[in-house]
Parts: sequence; structure tokens; C-alpha cells
Amino acid sequence: MEPLADLDDVRMLLGALEASTGGGAFLWDTPDRFVPSPGFARLFGMPMDRVWTEQEVFAQIHADDRPQLAEVVRLAPVQGAALVLRLRVRDAEGWRWIEARLQSSPSARGTHRIVGTTFDVTEAHEASLNLRRASELLEATQRAARVGSFSVDLETGEMHWSAELYRVMDVPLGTPITVPLALADSTPDDETRARAWFEQLRAGQGPPPIVLHSRRADGAPRVLEVRGRIDTNQHGHATLYGLAIDISRTHALEDELRRAAKLEAVGTLAAGVAHDFNNYLTVLSIHLDLLDAQGASTFAPAIARMRRAVDQSASLTAQLLTFARRAPSEAERLELTEQITAFVELFGHVVGPEVQFTHRVPAGPMAVRLDPGQLESALANLVTNARDATPPGGWIGVALDEAVLAAGDPRLDGLPPGRFARISVSDSGHGIPPSELGRIFEPYFTTKDQRGGTGLGLASVYGFVRQAGGRVEVRSTVGEGTTFHLYFRLVQAADSRPPRAAEGLRVARRSRVLVVEDVDDVREVARDLLLAERCEVFLARDGVEALALVARERPEVVLTDLRMSRMDGYALIERVQSEFPDIRLVAMTGYAEAGPVPGVPVLYKPFDRRALRLALDLEEKP
Repeated sequence: MEPLADLDDVRMLLGALEASTGGGAFLWDTPDRFVPSPGFARLFGMPMDRVWTEQEVFAQIHADDRPQLAEVVRLAPVQGAALVLRLRVRDAEGWRWIEARLQSSPSARGTHRIVGTTFDVTEAHEASLNLRRASELLEATQRAARVGSFSVDLETGEMHWSAELYRVMDVPLGTPITVPLALADSTPDDETRARAWFEQLRAGQGPPPIVLHSRRADGAPRVLEVRGRIDTNQHGHATLYGLAIDISRTHALEDELRRAAKLEAVGTLAAGVAHDFNNYLTVLSIHLDLLDAQGASTFAPAIARMRRAVDQSASLTAQLLTFARRAPSEAERLELTEQITAFVELFGHVVGPEVQFTHRVPAGPMAVRLDPGQLESALANLVTNARDATPPGGWIGVALDEAVLAAGDPRLDGLPPGRFARISVSDSGHGIPPSELGRIFEPYFTTKDQRGGTGLGLASVYGFVRQAGGRVEVRSTVGEGTTFHLYFRLVQAADSRPPRAAEGLRVARRSRVLVVEDVDDVREVARDLLLAERCEVFLARDGVEALALVARERPEVVLTDLRMSRMDGYALIERVQSEFPDIRLVAMTGYAEAGPVPGVPVLYKPFDRRALRLALDLEEKP
């Protein structure tokens, strides 16, 4: 074996190299002779009094890093240029990271010598690792929160985005960012506001966050809340740092809540108006009956026209009450497969031959509890609207399927999770513009001309579905069509309609009847009608007056309104049932109340003479 140069000279040269570089040094006469500098020997914990073998060197290297070192030693003779690697070495306290720089040169005996320098980079490596972990955590956090970050060099205009901001903005990762690109999808108004906001920041005014609107690649709305701050370093270099928070979902939910609150407020107002209007219609309807009964033939045509007006007005109030979820409802167990099939067959002639009308229902049963008349009315409204929106050659489809909505599903909209029947009415019509989509359930809002609709059809659909404990959802794309989904909770096969209260009370002529009503005209016209039926009539304005009359006069029947001041009809019925169980009770109301009154039939306003007779089961006069 060719001897190395004098070891003392080599060690002296390595020590000088170590001192000049500030790191360790070594000479490796491959494969078996390794001479370290003093600092390198101390780092490895190896003796300085002898030459190390390759095996001893590799024993001090972390097992995961040994293949890398072996590959570098193999390539060093043919590479020419210096090779750099980072690996872990063992010291007295554990493992430390070093960065080694190796340069190979041929020896006199035809082998290769490697001269290397090493630097302890443990702290730098750990700092780099922590920085990478922090960067990964920041990126993961931004992705989870849909928050992107950005910076703008205010001297050069250079802009940088985080990876999440690229995703939020639907821009390919790594695309060079410019201000025009950042504002490319914004509305002109938003672009103007964004530039003004930026100038306020530059002027040091500290403006509040700005909300910007745009559209995603798929056409869905994008809403960003942008926050920013300008920092200036010690050299006077200013940089804008900012966050862009994707609040699209939150914004949509807030819009939905605002619409729901608005509809609720409008519904409350509509219910009150309809209730009062039904009282007035009751007065008109009964007076028309009394005029008709008196044989006023001269006015027969006028009476007929007035009766048609009353009926049409009653129909409008019924639609308003349906929207307000206070319409009278006779819910029963319905088999939707049969119900929808029958509806499509019946309604096909209304759609007409110019539009294809199809339906799809499951093979098995699917039962819900609904008022069949209200369901048919809702479907008729939806299909009629679809027909009006669909040009010749288009299609309308009615489909029924099951939807399982788990907790957290946005379609629940406050309903408990479970299994639902989903009725879908779709068309290939012109669609609903986004600006109108949020208003379609408002009463009297319509996109049709004056002859095309009242603006109550979709309002009544909305009210019926919500009153039935369901959910209505609409999706529409301009130029492609619209789909309405109605969700109703499925019921078990054993669920059946509860027994109904008795329809009549079998009240004989000349019965003693107490009428309890806080509207003077309704109370008096009911009295007139009952007097015409040869009943003895007592009148009370509210429950308090009624109780006093019941105790004093002991009527056979109490006909009471449900909504009254002081004591309402519910409280009055409860007191009479408890204290005077032999007295028969009939309730009357302008809309469906908080709930049915067990065992008490309900007379819905506006009512006429025939409806009152049926409710009281009055005998016909001879």
C-alpha cells in the first residue's frame, strides 16, 4: 500500500484549512484511509492518533444517509466538480446535521483522494425544517379556512399570492400575478372600489375590509372579503400585506336568512290582512245569501256578479294564507307514486302537445302526510309556470325519488335529518336570472305580464311546503331551464290519518246559540243568519263576555272565533269544556291557527249560509 504523505503534515494542512473555513476538513484516500482535522475528529468523537477506515467513517453516519454518502464517493472521481451533501453524524449527544463539500483528485498510485470540508448546520437545518412545517401548516390552515394571502411591493408593483389564493381565484398555480389579472372577474363597480381602497391604504388611512364580487369558472358567484395593511421596513421600503377570505358560502347563507326573514315578515303581514279580509268577505257572502233568500230577483244578475267577486277574493286570500303557512289543511296519508301519476295524466292536456311532458316515479310505495288538494295546487302552479317558460319543442318533467338528508346537509334548512320524498319539477325553459331568483317566492312578485299571473302561485307553493314541514329548493340557469325540488318527510306504512272530529252537531231549530266574535259586522251578520234559521241568539265580543253569558243563559251551542282580544277562542273552549261539558262548541277562524281543537269542528271564513248550516247541522226549514 502506498503510504500517505507524512500524517503530521497532512493534519497540519487540514488544521489550516479548518481554521480558514471555520468548519471541519478531511482527506480521504479511498477506500480505506481517512484523515480528519481536529475539529472534525471532535465532532465525530473519533481518535486523532491514527488513520480511520471507511467502515469506521460509515459507522458514524446515520443509516438513512449512508447510501447517499456511498453514491457521492462513487461519483466523485468522474464528476470533476465539487459535490455537496447534507447528512447526519453521531456525536456524544446524539445526531447532528453537517453539510459536506467534497472534491476528488487522482493520487500517485492511481486511486482517488477526496478532500472535503464540513460545517455543522444542525441549527440551520432545524430552523429550515421548522419553517417548512410552519409553511405547510399555514397552507393547510388557509386551505381549510378558504383564506388566501398576498403581498404587493409598492415600489416595483410585484405581487405574490399564496397557494390557496390561486385556488380561490381559479388561477393555475404559479401564474404571474398582475393587478389586472387579480381584478379580471370583478364587476366594474367593484374594480373601481378596489382601486379606491388601495389608494386609501397607500395614503395611510386604514380603510375597513372591502367585499368584492366575481364569478367562478363554473359561473357560481364568488364573494371575497379583502383586508390589508402596509408595512415599511427600516430602509423605507413599503409592502402591502393582505388576506382574501372566501365568504361565498357565508354570504349565500346570510342572503338566504335575509330572504327567509323577509318572507316570514311578509307572511305575517299577509296573514293578518287575509284574516281581516276574510271577515269582511264573510259579511258580504252572508248578506248576499240573505238578499237571495228574500227573492230580490231584480238584483239577481248583480248578486251573481258580486258572489263571483267574493269567490275570487276568497281564492286570493286562500293563496295568501297558504304562503303565510296559515291556510286550513286536511293532511292525510298520501301514496305519492299514485298521486303524481294521476296528476300527470290529468294535467297533460293543460301542458299541450307542443311541449313534451314526462314523469318518473319509483316502483315501490312512497308515503307522506299532506293535504292532497294543496299538493295538487302546488304541482299545478309549478307545471303551469314551467309551461309558460318553455318554448315549443322543449320538455317538462316531474320526478319522484327518495333523498336521505344527514345532519349538516344544507338542504335541511333547519329540519331534522332523515328520509325525505323529493318531488322535482324541471323544464328546459329560459331560466330565472340570478337577480330575480331570490324574490320568486315573494307575494305579488312575478316576471309575467299582467295577464300571465297574480304573483301568488310560487308564494303559495312556498307556504304549503313549509306548513307541511318540508323544504323547497330551486336551481336555475338562464337559457337552460329551472328545477324545483320539494322535500317532504316520509312516513311509515303504519302511519294513518287520525280520526276526524264529528262533522256536525245536530242542532235543532230554535236552538239557543251564543256567537262570540270581536268584529262587529261578522258578529251581527252571523246573528241575522241564525235568526233566519229560527235560532235564539246571544252575542259576545270576547271570551270574557262569553263566559258570563254561558253561566247566565246556558246556551246549547257556542260558536266562537279563535282570534280575539282579552280571552281568545282556545281559552274559551277550554273553560267551557271544563265547566259546562254539556254545551256544544263550534270554532270559526279566518286561517289555520296554531293547531286543531280536539273534538271541535271548525268553520273557516269566509263562509256562507250553507257552510254555517253544515257546521251547525241545522235542520232545513219546511
